[in-house]
Amino acid sequence: MFKGNKWLVGGVVVVAAISVGLYVYRFWGKPLSTDPGDWADFATYLSGTVGVAAVVATLLAFVKTLGQQQTLIDSQDLMLQEQRRQIELVEEQNRSFEENNKLDHAYSNAKEISPVLVGAFIDWSSQLIFPYEISEPILYDGIAQKFGRRGVKVSHFFRGPEMLFLLFTESPTEEVASFLNRFFRPIEIVYRFACDQIKVAPDLKVYFEADLMSKLLDDANGKFYFHCYQAFLVGRNDDLYLQGAECFDLEKDYSQSSNSLITWQEMGELLKAT
Repeated sequence: MFKGNKWLVGGVVVVAAISVGLYVYRFWGKPLSTDPGDWADFATYLSGTVGVAAVVATLLAFVKTLGQQQTLIDSQDLMLQEQRRQIELVEEQNRSFEENNKLDHAYSNAKEISPVLVGAFIDWSSQLIFPYEISEPILYDGIAQKFGRRGVKVSHFFRGPEMLFLLFTESPTEEVASFLNRFFRPIEIVYRFACDQIKVAPDLKVYFEADLMSKLLDDANGKFYFHCYQAFLVGRNDDLYLQGAECFDLEKDYSQSSNSLITWQEMGELLKAT
């Protein structure tokens, strides 16, 4: 602070020296006055010369200090802006890294896990299914009378659900819900898994569709079972159907579709309240 204001201090000293020197020169050789009025005049003289110079120097120093503080504030603002820019850059890099990790993870899942899930799903579609006698006794008796006690192939139920739906209307709602939750579980697993990967990597949609088409030889577009499950979700008003509509271009309403899909939507409506 002293180094920056040394010229101001020097100026005040010079003004003081000149003022006192001129006063001494003017009254040199005269004895010191004993009159208090003379000393009051001398004080007034110093106040008007040295005092004014000191006040001006102080003001100049204050203005200079304010300028230095503003420069420091501006410098700190620039530093903070640079720090924020660096933070945003790091955050962007982290987001990019996370997105790349998610993409890699989705591709890895499609490659490693999808074949296992789809394979199990395909095997399930050709199996026999029937209610559990203990947990679904009334529904079990109805299916046994209509289809026999050995059960019915899953694919048969999917393509001709009308008789199953009639049995549902005559059975307790809790038994129907128990049966359908178990019935759709293999599809739900593949459905959710595929949608989760496609949401991260949309180009995997083609991969899953091609995989299903190649393994479901009796299904022209590889998504018939998904359409059935989607229709059930739509009827039940389960928000999960929105994922299928987004990821697999499945419908949001099957009321104008084929009879089997309409029936699956009606089954969902039957359980909407549960």
